[in-house]
Amino acid sequence: MVQKNKDIKSKCKFIFKGYPQLSLETQFKEISQYCKKNNISRDFYGDGFHKDKFEAKIAKLLGFESGLFFVSGTMAQQIALRIIKEKTKTPYFGAHKTCHLLVYENKAYQRIHGLKPVMLGKPNDNFRSTDILNTKKKLGSVIVELPARDLGGRLIKFDELSDIKKVCKKRKIHLHLDGARLWETKPYYQKNYKDICKGFQSVYVSFYKGIGAMNGAMLLGNRTFIEQSKTWQHRMGGRLFQVSPSLISAEMNFDKRLKLMPAYYKKTKQLYDFFNDLESVKLIPETPQTNLFRVLVKATEQDVQEAREAIARKHSVWICNIIGKHNKNTCFLEMYVGDNLLKLKSDFVENVFKDFIDVLNKKK
Repeated sequence: MVQKNKDIKSKCKFIFKGYPQLSLETQFKEISQYCKKNNISRDFYGDGFHKDKFEAKIAKLLGFESGLFFVSGTMAQQIALRIIKEKTKTPYFGAHKTCHLLVYENKAYQRIHGLKPVMLGKPNDNFRSTDILNTKKKLGSVIVELPARDLGGRLIKFDELSDIKKVCKKRKIHLHLDGARLWETKPYYQKNYKDICKGFQSVYVSFYKGIGAMNGAMLLGNRTFIEQSKTWQHRMGGRLFQVSPSLISAEMNFDKRLKLMPAYYKKTKQLYDFFNDLESVKLIPETPQTNLFRVLVKATEQDVQEAREAIARKHSVWICNIIGKHNKNTCFLEMYVGDNLLKLKSDFVENVFKDFIDVLNKKK
């Protein structure tokens, strides 16, 4: 099924999700041109003025003393929790059950670092400050994901987020932000990134999920925390002989995509207006919070996948990558608004989805 989907998707003229998938040749050509234009030299083991400058730029934007570039966000977050564990002398960390470390990392937190999760909140909603207060275990850290991808892109209300920050500060719990999609939160919160991050002791951000780079991430905190992170990065094999391609890909896409976040959000609100006029679908979240959301339809996964294939053949459009089960009778399509949808006319996009719904209805 996976290979079949790849084959069908590769033949489509339009991909709704995210950004154009450039060839490797094109990506390296753009990196080469950027380096030539900005007189950038290669690094050796991640050392060099240019890398330091980019780390300082992101740290300043988010209100932290220091930052450290990683090729892997998975490594960055595990290192953050390992440092906190050693400082607090407790293996317990609080997180929602959909936390990336718990779902997508093969229990590396446990197998490599001896960490133990404490589940916070209800299964289908973000946790609250009261969930932390009601925890009996001594937590060394709490992870907040903004937005929560596996909850459909939900954000914690800013007042509630402030309460979480206050509780963690009072209880001396290290509050860590999984900000893989932090860049997408500003239009909804109407706060600058410093204000969003204020109260977190450490933050991880991604440069490929929202920014569209080849890969790359950054861990941010105070100078002591980042110096300890450098040691652990080396221990875990993350101190590469050369990180320039990943770093430059992140840097050259960063400002461009950050400026487009309000446009992605505006497009998302337009799509919400369209979907809300359709009786046969529901949306998560119910109101637009970021450019990541879920479309719910009453159908089996197989029917939804077959409808996606039918639309691909008819319109040469791949409407989404992720299809999953929401409950017994309902499936979801994960939507992510980026450059691709911005470039397409609303009438075209809406007609494609109307046809998709018609195909599903005919299967009932």
